[in-house]
Amino acid sequence: MRYLKRSVFVSRQGTALVWIAAVCLAVLGCGKGGGYKVVPVSGTVTIDGKPAANIAVVFQPIASGKSEPGPGSTGVTDAQGKYTLTVTSAQKQPGAVVGKHRVTFASQAGARADSDDTTKPQAADPVPAKYREKPLEFEVPSGGTDKADFKLESSPGGAAPQPGAAVPKPTDS
Repeated sequence: MRYLKRSVFVSRQGTALVWIAAVCLAVLGCGKGGGYKVVPVSGTVTIDGKPAANIAVVFQPIASGKSEPGPGSTGVTDAQGKYTLTVTSAQKQPGAVVGKHRVTFASQAGARADSDDTTKPQAADPVPAKYREKPLEFEVPSGGTDKADFKLESSPGGAAPQPGAAVPKPTDS
């Protein structure tokens, strides 16, 4: 009987510890991106003034100082060149971490489902090489944005950014 009472007491303690641990993880933001502020981000990608369909847009946060920059985000453009970012984590939270990001682009035209075992010929990547070789930068504002627009140009010098367009500058790294 004494063993049974002790066992019930230990069981209640164990259950209480599990609940306390679960509450602590929830409060610390385990499911909220590890304490990073994530905001909605969307925009449009054009190449030489035309909507760029099936382009993967990848935002990778840049560390500032000793802090961890947070998880990256990705999106794929639709037929009108529009995309919406989703954080690349287990929770698949919509948006991107607030702050400065490196932005890269890649064609998804030849992408296939994991269940598709057929071989498809590689199509030419419509993303100009200069944007694949040297990422752009974009500052995600604390309120989010639906104007993360990128006007990619295939000409060697590229066109000058249009006033009011959120066209970032290439990084120096």
